[in-house]
Amino acid sequence: MMKIFTQLCAIWCLFLIAGLTTFGEEKRPNVLLIITDDQGYGDFSFTGNQVLKTPVIDQLAKESVVFDRFHVSPLCAPTRASLLTGRYSLRTGTWGVSKGEETMRAEEITIAEVLQKAGYATAMFGKWHNGENFPYTPNGQGFTHSLGFNLGHWNNYFDTRLKQNSTWVKSPGFISDYLTDQAIGFIDKQVKPWFCYVSYNTPHSPFQCPAAYFDHYKKLGLDDTLACIYGMCANTDDNVGKLLQHLDKKELRDNTVIIFLTDNGPNGKRFNGNMRGQKGQYYRGGTRVPCLISYGKKWQPHKSEKLAAHIDLYPTIAELTLSKVKNETALDGKSLIPLLEGKENGWGDRSIYIQNTPYGKAKKNSGAICTQQYHYVNGNRGWEVYDVARDPAETTNLYSPDNENFLTTINAFTKWHQEVSKSVEFSRPPIQIGHDQEPAVEMSVAQAALQSGARFSGIHANNAWTIGWGEKGASLTWKIDVTQAGEYEAVVEYLLTKEPMTTFRLTTATSKVESADLKFTDRKFADHPDRVKRTEVYELNWYRHVVGTISLNKGIQEAVLTVSVPNETLEIKSLTLRRK
Repeated sequence: MMKIFTQLCAIWCLFLIAGLTTFGEEKRPNVLLIITDDQGYGDFSFTGNQVLKTPVIDQLAKESVVFDRFHVSPLCAPTRASLLTGRYSLRTGTWGVSKGEETMRAEEITIAEVLQKAGYATAMFGKWHNGENFPYTPNGQGFTHSLGFNLGHWNNYFDTRLKQNSTWVKSPGFISDYLTDQAIGFIDKQVKPWFCYVSYNTPHSPFQCPAAYFDHYKKLGLDDTLACIYGMCANTDDNVGKLLQHLDKKELRDNTVIIFLTDNGPNGKRFNGNMRGQKGQYYRGGTRVPCLISYGKKWQPHKSEKLAAHIDLYPTIAELTLSKVKNETALDGKSLIPLLEGKENGWGDRSIYIQNTPYGKAKKNSGAICTQQYHYVNGNRGWEVYDVARDPAETTNLYSPDNENFLTTINAFTKWHQEVSKSVEFSRPPIQIGHDQEPAVEMSVAQAALQSGARFSGIHANNAWTIGWGEKGASLTWKIDVTQAGEYEAVVEYLLTKEPMTTFRLTTATSKVESADLKFTDRKFADHPDRVKRTEVYELNWYRHVVGTISLNKGIQEAVLTVSVPNETLEIKSLTLRRK
């Protein structure tokens, strides 16, 4: 009898422990963070668009706290760096969108790292745009699993390839559909709290869109560009619907914090909530975006008119998940929980600073300042001030050098700009070679310094290749940081269609290797179902040539690629160094 009683007590204790664990997990919600690329404030029907229909996100807005005065950077990579770190992008070393300027310092502590340390499963799907190679990649910044691409845009959205952790995989169908399906697969596998960062790369160009979506908006009389952009937005709306429906099906909705936002203003002139400006500009149309936050029935849905920004999401997520932040004083953002709870009294006025170019490199130290009442703009023409409470379209410039309040605010911005610019060395970080997590490091030409005629094939460095190899002395120089000394196989992606024959030479301070003669290649573009002629480069089918094996010493050094004989038909895409 005593034995049976003991067994029953043991079983009861197990049930009790299980119950406590479940209770604890309910206190630590899952987090689904969704961001879209180049989708402006006006690209939703709930913000006033009379043509584009976004019923899923409209409904999510009705169920959420809507931050109606939410600001981000006017460009992709800086917004993402601030979103992930809770810090102004200049502090993180991110100040551009290509050529290494988009790279966030490896020592930055992201919200993914905070949640990972707190026991969360972490995954990222889609566009990263904060560093091309480990440890600047999602896997190096707190995401156990990642699937997507690390550059600012991708060449093809249909039947493309994506990087899954450090391995390239085929991605069938339309990219947003595939990313959604993979995110759902990740959610299904989790037995502990999870953080899922879904970063759709639409409606960023190139303008490719499933036929049904494109045809729908063409029938409404739109031109090809706008029909494709709205088609991509409608596709995103459907994919957000798939994610939310899956949470409902798995009964996870009440225990999941859902955050939806976009990364900057629209990529072109179109309806934008009657605001002035677009992507890349400091007027509100370039920086004000919708931000929706829901958490089951925890908060009463409402609209918050208080000023908020990308830097606020990190401390908000950390507080909601009961996760410890290592150094809260290093954060620029503040938790939005009081506003989520409807406690707007006492929030107070604040200034949000917008500038991703370092002090001294920004012409006339341009930028923007957001306050609760005013929007200050310097687009390289001097300061303008708009009372957005009365003049949301920013039509009447109130700036006066005699207004002391205006000058005080502008001087505070200048001091801030100087301070954050001093904290980081704004130079292309060296590419780290030799990590076990990424044994083969593909170094794009966008990460190299180009000399003596070598130049990019298009106006955007991301995904471009180099031409100009007919000029004597043309070369590519990558700054690398070898973490493990040893032998490395060097492989170049190239095309060469005509004589003369040439070879590759790869040189470091202590070693050199030269390839055998190259072979002549075809020059064939990959299929590209664009709806509009693109400004980015088209995707070519590249040939891979093993240059040879080079011995690399540990430490920072330069890797220089040259050719033995100039050839104007030569084109070079990348250099890969693989530890043997």
